[in-house]
Amino acid sequence: MSLLTAGDVKRAITGDSTATTTTDEDATFGTIAAAVDVAIGRIAGEGASSQQPLTWRGFAGSTVAIVLPWKYAYVSAVKVDGVTLDASTYDDETRAAMGILDAAAGYAPWPVGSRVEVTAVVGPAQVGADVLRAAFILARHWGALDRQNGRGAWADENGQPLDSSIPKSVKDMLAGNALAGVG
Repeated sequence: MSLLTAGDVKRAITGDSTATTTTDEDATFGTIAAAVDVAIGRIAGEGASSQQPLTWRGFAGSTVAIVLPWKYAYVSAVKVDGVTLDASTYDDETRAAMGILDAAAGYAPWPVGSRVEVTAVVGPAQVGADVLRAAFILARHWGALDRQNGRGAWADENGQPLDSSIPKSVKDMLAGNALAGVG
C-alpha cells in the first residue's frame, strides 16, 4: 500500500486536489508518490509505513533462535529445507519486537545448517501521523524542485530518489521510526 496517491501529491504540491493540471504533471504526481515510498523505506526501514510481508532466507546458525533483519508483527510461515513447520514448534511473539524468532519450549525445529525461510509481516497496523506528515513534506519539496529545476531534479537517471534531495526535516521526523535491525 502506498503512503500517498497521485491525488495526495497533487494536493501537497498545488494545495488543491481539484486543480487543473496537465497530463505531464499528473504523470509526475504518480512518479513522486511511488518515489516517496522508496525514500521513506530507506530512511525508516522497510515496513515503516504499512504492514507488508517480508521473507528472509538463510541457514540456521542455532537450533533455538533465528535473528531476522527486522522486527515483525507476526510470522506467517517458517520453512525448513522446504518443509513448512507447524506454528506450535516456534514462538513468534516473545521477542518479535527485537526481530528474534524462538523455538518453542522443548523443540529444536531447525537444525544448525538447515536452509530456513521465514515469512513475517512487518510494519505498523496503521501509518503514524509523523510518517504521513513526512511523506507530504517530501512530496511538496520534490514538486517544488521539479517545477524549479525541470522534471526529475530529485531523482537519478533511473528515477530513484536522490538522498541529497530529502530535506533534513523529513529525515529527522522519520528517525524515531527506524526499524530495529541486525548489524
